Amino acid sequence: MRTWTVDVAHGNLADATEAFEGYVELLTQGDTSKLRAVPEAGLGVRGTGLVEGAPVALVPSRPSRAWRGAEPPAVQRDVFVIGAVREASAAVRTGPRLRVSVMNGNLQFVRQLLMLGHYRALALTGSEAVMDRLLDGAMSESLRAGLYPSAIGSHQVFMNTRRNPDNPLAVPRPEAVIVVGLGEEGTLRATDLTLAVQQATLAYAQRVSERGAGGPTHFELSATVIGSGGTGVHVGTAAQAIAQGVRQANERLASAGWPLVMQLQLIELYLNRAIESITPSKRWKRRIRRASNWRRTSDSVAARYTGRRSQAIAAPGMTSLR
Repeated sequence: MRTWTVDVAHGNLADATEAFEGYVELLTQGDTSKLRAVPEAGLGVRGTGLVEGAPVALVPSRPSRAWRGAEPPAVQRDVFVIGAVREASAAVRTGPRLRVSVMNGNLQFVRQLLMLGHYRALALTGSEAVMDRLLDGAMSESLRAGLYPSAIGSHQVFMNTRRNPDNPLAVPRPEAVIVVGLGEEGTLRATDLTLAVQQATLAYAQRVSERGAGGPTHFELSATVIGSGGTGVHVGTAAQAIAQGVRQANERLASAGWPLVMQLQLIELYLNRAIESITPSKRWKRRIRRASNWRRTSDSVAARYTGRRSQAIAAPGMTSLR
């Protein structure tokens, strides 16, 4: 079958005004010189290197079943890129690996920056309410003022300046809380979560870079399994999307010369959900095994945090996320 091509995405064929004359010729005459023709395989077309009657090598291609990463397309052409191409580009990524671990423990004992998610609501509940108390109500004040992030892609950083009255020299825990907006509950997608985490990580890294010369070149990040408390997002899917978002942020941070996230720790109070967060799909598991071995270890620090014997589930160097 004779074929012609236009250098636009399929959905934009009707907007390519420069090709309209060719469309008209095809409809009225069945042929056109206004558009670039695609040589037919096996017909001995001049310049194609094919010989008439020679067998044509067939390559299996099932784009609808090809793997697509959680990273949203950056440009329109990315929508039509199949998984094999993205895997090839992923293989050439450079930069330090992101170390990811999952901790079964209590948020009140997290030292480093803590990232939380917020579905649109009129009150703070769950982990947000716990952190709000540790920050002397700063988060609820922002919510009442209408500044609290709720739309996907929005975020806000709350620095922890509260001092322990029993030990004024103790460093506040956590050092800061960053809240990312998740939109309406039930509408969140994994790609939305990845983008929200990426943007929030970039924003905090920029703040760290503003400390000037002699400032840190990297930092650690803790996060709850954001989004999994709502409907439609599985714990494992959320954990994967969060790690993907931080990894994508690191790529941009490296090019900008800003501090990188060297360790991501996912915190989950309930052991069964912590285990679910590291029980990936078979496809994700194969990808991880190429770079690291998963193990479950008993952790005495987690026991101190929660006041009971807990388990830390660690994936050292999990990230082939490069």
